[in-house]
Amino acid sequence: MLLGIPGFQSISTDVVSGNLVSALRGSGMRVSEVRLSAPSALKWIRPRFVAEFMLRYLMYPACARRTYRRYGDAPVYFITDHASASISRSIPPPAKVIVLVHDLASILPPSELRYRPTWKNRLIHVLGVLFKKPGIMRADHVFTVSAAIKEDIVRRLGYPAEQITVIYNGVDAATFATRDKSDARTELGLEQAGQYLMTVTSPAARKNMPCLMRAMHQLAADFPGLKLLVVGGLDAEALHLIGELGLGDRIIRYRNISDDQIAALYAAADLYVFPSWYEGFGLPVVEAMACGCPVIVSDDPALVEVAGPAGLSFPANAPEKLADAVRTVLSDPALRDSLVQAGKRRAEEFTWTRTAQRVEAALRERFVPQAAADPGDESRAGTIRKPTAESEQ
Repeated sequence: MLLGIPGFQSISTDVVSGNLVSALRGSGMRVSEVRLSAPSALKWIRPRFVAEFMLRYLMYPACARRTYRRYGDAPVYFITDHASASISRSIPPPAKVIVLVHDLASILPPSELRYRPTWKNRLIHVLGVLFKKPGIMRADHVFTVSAAIKEDIVRRLGYPAEQITVIYNGVDAATFATRDKSDARTELGLEQAGQYLMTVTSPAARKNMPCLMRAMHQLAADFPGLKLLVVGGLDAEALHLIGELGLGDRIIRYRNISDDQIAALYAAADLYVFPSWYEGFGLPVVEAMACGCPVIVSDDPALVEVAGPAGLSFPANAPEKLADAVRTVLSDPALRDSLVQAGKRRAEEFTWTRTAQRVEAALRERFVPQAAADPGDESRAGTIRKPTAESEQ
């Protein structure tokens, strides 16, 4: 039996957790999912990070202790978001704990970041070192989503490489699939003859949106009608550049839209661009490829690994190189078509079924008695819905 304990997650990690749990259940593994509860009054607490701190580091560990008292040492406890790794210390040995590490953005020293750290980055680093790192180090095994992050975990944390399994993320093929570009543009109210780039982002500095804004400015002369479809929030510097560079009529922003609408945007776009300084996997890259949208990613190791030969890459600190790459793809229909076909084949390699198979194989190899144990009817796990929120990890 596998007991999943999602924490206070970002939208992307919540997607991963939900799909992974569903795939594991589909494989025949007994899974009880515990959604840690939070008092409704917390939603009124400001600033928001105070409420998040109380949830992650005070209330969730208490919930984990109650969960352990209910189930004991029998199950394997699987914490599906490293941001809540600190709760692993509330589950004492000999109980077995696994943590899924998506990235180390919150643990990397600010001095080693490729971008200028904000006060929030510095605070997150302190919390990461004090709470998340010890939680990861307590784990009996670690799953992670790319070989690049496995290397980071070994090198930065000193965690044993033989106790880390790379499982990769999957893509929801039912939602993110090719569809007619003309139909997608009609559905979204976009011009049929227009040219569109697309990106999925957040206000986090590591998303490197200023680079994309500068590249858009450099492309204006060659592609006067080119527009950028932005899903998610933008940081202050990117917003400032939109005004300073006169990009206001070239940026179309979308917030709080459904997965189906995001899939339509991938299908409608001519090119997907992911300029991040640092990622653990980059799920939108695979989603875009599955929808038949060619991709350009930064030289971040995880993004290059995931895109593989199906994507182009550029140095994250060089907006002129990004502009050159976009210019090359938009000016060469044969190249774009080859990237589309390669992307579809690449996306087929990332399925939640394969992810679940890797997880199950690792569990059976290392924890067969615990994985097979059944401490009770899984309906007793108490699926209490947590608040869903977008948060920087």
